[in-house]
Amino acid sequence: IAYDTETNGIPLYKSCMIGFSISFDSKTGYYIPCLVWERDPKSLKKNRSVKKVKYDRYMEGRLKCIWTGEYFDEFVTPAQYNLKERYPIIPALLQRWLGKCKLIMHNAPFDVNMTYITTGIDLKDQVFVDTALLLHILDENSPAALKKAAERYKHQLGINPHANAAIEKQELDT
Repeated sequence: IAYDTETNGIPLYKSCMIGFSISFDSKTGYYIPCLVWERDPKSLKKNRSVKKVKYDRYMEGRLKCIWTGEYFDEFVTPAQYNLKERYPIIPALLQRWLGKCKLIMHNAPFDVNMTYITTGIDLKDQVFVDTALLLHILDENSPAALKKAAERYKHQLGINPHANAAIEKQELDT
């Protein structure tokens, strides 16, 4: 199973897991949100165009818990959100879904630590392969960022990362 966390930052203990993704095969994936960002309409700045597509820019917002409707600062910490105590169903589901599986992750130490800090679930023994390490082995002088790797190895993988990203964006916007 492929597993990934989405967070509101990078520093451990200062950032929260706001959702996670799982995939059981190469064609499907599921994203389970915990917190979603809601923009503050009063913070709308001038529209921005990228390749003739106009985007609204909101400079302020907050995170909303999808389970309770409760609002949090956009830089909420794990201690403030306290997913383990507020919503014990999430750690229980993660343990049930992932506790005995072999996991594929990209930058596994980050996801394992973020999952543990946020939910109390320890997945370190479930890590089967870390694709960031595999990329480093292939070329230690190139960045191991997932999107860059998908672009670099798109022919070997048989994918078009830009088209896939456009489809994903469209799905998320609906």
